Amino acid sequence: LAGKFMVVTLGRKELGISSRLDREVRRSLKKWMEPYKREDCGVIIRTNAAGASKEEVLKELFELYQRMDTVLLKGRTRTCYSLAEQAVPYYIRELKNHKDGDLEKIITDIPEIHENIHGYLTAYQPEKSQMLQLYEDRMLPLYKLFSLEKEVSDALRQKIWLKIGGFLVIQQTEAFVAIDVNSGKFSGKKKASETYRKINLEAAREIARQLRIRN
Repeated sequence: LAGKFMVVTLGRKELGISSRLDREVRRSLKKWMEPYKREDCGVIIRTNAAGASKEEVLKELFELYQRMDTVLLKGRTRTCYSLAEQAVPYYIRELKNHKDGDLEKIITDIPEIHENIHGYLTAYQPEKSQMLQLYEDRMLPLYKLFSLEKEVSDALRQKIWLKIGGFLVIQQTEAFVAIDVNSGKFSGKKKASETYRKINLEAAREIARQLRIRN
């Protein structure tokens, strides 16, 4: 069961701490956690715990323990195919995984999602509640405001033009995704090696962007 600061697991019974944390932070977290470590489950401390207070960390630990006990109780007493625990929605997972300071606003035009996020923030990250906004302008839908149609269109196209005049061809083959860089309309006045260098520099930036868009 995953929280913002840690994961509680039945598969691994020891206490683990992210290796990305500083040595002093790791030592402090271990000192906090060891008195409350249970023998029937393991705890893995995430990188997000670095800036958290002892009270915040332990509060989440006890909440995850309670959730785990509830799941185990349901599993022993319910009939086959009963739902014992439902995974949190993907947008709640994104909020959990974001580092503090990364977010400026959380905007949705779907009331149900707004309600779910509001409930999560109120319970676990009340300091971010002011960031949440329900977008209700019917004259300018949210997907048009942020040009989401264009982003989706870009994600589906094989040919992506570069500002410099070259273009990328992105194709899914049976074994891998192939990305071909073409000079296209660009022809620099300097020697060919400089032309290729400029195209490749812009292509590298755009390829990184496309990798993120296409997941």
